[in-house]
Formats: sequence, structure tokens, C-alpha cells
Amino acid sequence: AAHPNLVPYQGFMCQDNKYLNLAVGSERIWDRFCEGMGMPELKENPDYTTNVERSANRSKIVPLLQEIFIKKPVAHWVEKLQKFSVPCGPINDLADVFSDPQLISRDMVLEMAHPTLGKIKQTGLPIKFSRTPGGLDRHPPLLGEHNQELLHDLGFSAAEIEELKVQEVI
Repeated sequence: AAHPNLVPYQGFMCQDNKYLNLAVGSERIWDRFCEGMGMPELKENPDYTTNVERSANRSKIVPLLQEIFIKKPVAHWVEKLQKFSVPCGPINDLADVFSDPQLISRDMVLEMAHPTLGKIKQTGLPIKFSRTPGGLDRHPPLLGEHNQELLHDLGFSAAEIEELKVQEVI
């Protein structure tokens, strides 16, 4: 979804059917965006000079940019715009996440044994502390795996929990 007050600040479909998320949140970033795109005419166009004008002319600029972004794959645009410090990146699906070199290098992709699925990939912890590193040491819980503990913590007695099992509520 597009930001209601900043333009361009949204996703754009690229040639490879992946989306580029673009976040032009200031005039300085707009200047870098125009330079990075090699399109000084955008910067010089009075309809797009400031965010106020770009917002007022959203119906013109967004389709114009979409026509440009659809011509190349998302990786092309990310590489090109990041050279000019324009905040942008691909909108990844789960397969992309698990193969992303940056996430792999930050130990954000973990392989773990799962009792019913075998070896699975899952995301690691996003926050890294040098003195107190966290980690994941078990698979995601199975459906209902912790029902008894949770219900007990919520104040259910052992007899009440057993009755819920008999009634096939849990």
C-alpha cells in the first residue's frame, strides 16, 4: 500500500513479477532518487519538485514510475538506487527470505529438525547482542503441544483440562 502523504513511497511491480518497495520520504531523498534513476527531468518538473506537488500529482507520477520499474528486475533497481542511498528493497516472499545472502550471513536462516516435517528452515532472531546472544533451540510448537501448560497457567485444574480433552475441545 502506498503512504497517504509521501510520494513515491510504495511498492512497484518489476519485470520479474517481484515488487520494489521504494521509500522517498524527503526532498533530499527525492533528489538522490532522480539522480540515481538518471532522470533529472523528474527533479526539474514543477509538478514533482516537492512532496506536496508529488502528492497532488500522484495519479501522474505513480503510473510513470511503474512504466519504468516494470522494464527491469527488482535486483537491478535495488542495486542502482542503493548506490545513491535511496531507501528501497525487494518485497520478499518466504522462498526469497530463506535464500537472501544478507539474512544468511546474519544467521537469520536456521535449519532445524522438526518432529513431523523433518528438517525445516525457519527465521532466526532479528536482534543480535554481542554479550547475550540469543538463539532458537527447538522447533516451532506443534498444534496443541502446550495446551496443558497454557490452560494450567490460566487457572484450569487438572480435572478441567482432562474434561476438555474428553470433550475433544483440546
